[in-house]
Amino acid sequence: MKYYIVKDLVSLNSGFSIKNENNIEEYRFSSPIITITPKATMIDTDGNEVAKIERKLLNFLPKYDVYMNNTLAFTIKMEVKVGQYLYTLSNGYRVEGDARGLHFTIFDETNKQISIITKEILSANRKCEVSILDPDKKMIVLIIAKIVALPSDFKDNSSN
Repeated sequence: MKYYIVKDLVSLNSGFSIKNENNIEEYRFSSPIITITPKATMIDTDGNEVAKIERKLLNFLPKYDVYMNNTLAFTIKMEVKVGQYLYTLSNGYRVEGDARGLHFTIFDETNKQISIITKEILSANRKCEVSILDPDKKMIVLIIAKIVALPSDFKDNSSN
């Protein structure tokens, strides 16, 4: 199953749509224009909150808390590894990416590959394709994909 996370071209906030392979929007991410803590909210098409993501400030490398049902579901943090992107999650998952940040692979706690994420080269921080290999882990994969492949919502914009 494939999904596409696409930057909204016209939006008052930092909006991203999550569309299925039939180009039908199923979810969206939105972020406030001005905030002290960089954050994004994932909602479904009915407007129900699915997840909330907050970037932790004062960390040398990016670190994010992900809340689902108003409870901390997991933390994801970037690790230092020469020549590639590497993220570890508090739930045992990990994400490996190439040095250019264009391709990522998500592994679950059993080291099973559950997703491949590919960023479009010409779109920079605007679009990525998410191939989900384990449908039971769709939601967590989409959240991770947004954080690692399209992190533009989480830049420190408190000074804007």
